[in-house]
Amino acid sequence: ILIYALDENSKFHQRAKNILTDGKYNFFITSKNISEFFVVCTKLNLDKDKIWGFYNEIKTNAIILYPSGESIKKFEMLIK
Repeated sequence: ILIYALDENSKFHQRAKNILTDGKYNFFITSKNISEFFVVCTKLNLDKDKIWGFYNEIKTNAIILYPSGESIKKFEMLIK
């Protein structure tokens, strides 16, 4: 769903984006989901600024489940 929401050319884009931004849903995501998102985006050679912008939206609109508060900071440091 993350890739579809990012890919404006996908026929599933608007539906995926609506699911992620609809206020009636709570959006939870794990650090593993986020790392896989970056892997797929990298393989698809998507624009890094667009990926980071989308990731920042995820952080703003989702509850990220991760082992500790430090783990997400280390993850971000590694993927930069």
